[in-house]
Parts: sequence; structure tokens; C-alpha cells
Amino acid sequence: MTEPAVVIVGGGASGLSAAGALAHVGIAAVVLEQDRELGGTWARRYDRLHLHTVRRFSGLAHFPIPRRYPTYLSRTDFAAYLNEYSRHFGLRIVTGASARKIRSVDGGSNGWSVELTSGDRWHGRVAVIATGQYRQPIEPPWPGRDIFAGQVTHSITYSNAAPYVVRRVL
Repeated sequence: MTEPAVVIVGGGASGLSAAGALAHVGIAAVVLEQDRELGGTWARRYDRLHLHTVRRFSGLAHFPIPRRYPTYLSRTDFAAYLNEYSRHFGLRIVTGASARKIRSVDGGSNGWSVELTSGDRWHGRVAVIATGQYRQPIEPPWPGRDIFAGQVTHSITYSNAAPYVVRRVL
């Protein structure tokens, strides 16, 4: 296996855009994606999710979203575009790759080592952290929450309104 110049941790829009921009100028990179499939995080979001920006302004670096997609992409459309983006640039994507530890080699002068939970290691001259902000829900410790008798649900578990029909919801 050839060692990439850049190891990118995270295969969402930011990680793929970085990899695409690097590929555009001929720099080899590998994208390590924790999910078992590219675009998986998008595909699991709530059912009616659509981008709030138009297709023209929503594409990633050096490969606009093709016109065959609707003006406002759904979650499944955007996941499909991410996969198309990856194929367009021939990106090297490793799915199911959960990073456990990232450390500099010799203070960074010899690059970076990324250790996966599987025990595998990747080394590159540069490491890019593009892990996003949506995988780990944050549930603040609101005063009184421990005595609240109702149901508290985080938005990460929301798919659609069906479970809330005829219920009082805040």
C-alpha cells in the first residue's frame, strides 16, 4: 500500500471536499470514514431533510452538484452526490475506520500517525481532522431535568413526526 501524503479523518462534506481539492492538484490522500458507508450520516437524518441552500451553492470543491439533481437536495440526494464526488476524483476512502488516536511523529517533522480502533495505522505527512459536529449528541444538564416525568428526546433520534401525533410536545 502506498503511503498517502495526507490522511483525512472524516468522510463527510468537509473531509471529501479537502480530499477532492487535494486530488485536483495531484496530492494523494486517504479518507478514513467511521461510518460503514460514505454518506451514511446524511442518509440517517430525518426523513424530510432537504438542504436549505440551492444546488448551485451547495457543491463541494471542483465538482458542482450536477443539474440532474433538484434545486434543493434531499438527504438521500446529498448522500448520492457525496458518493458521486468521491468517484469523480477517484478518492481513496476507507469506511468502517474509526480513529482512536492521532499523534505527531517526531514532533510533526516526520508526519502524523492515525491509529484506528481496529489497530490499523495510517501515516501521512499531514493529518486533516474533519470529523464534523453531528455524531455525538450533547445533552445539557438542565435544572429540574432529573425530576421531569415526561419524555426527553434528542434530535439525533428524530426521523419523522409520527410518534408525536396527538401528543403535547415542546
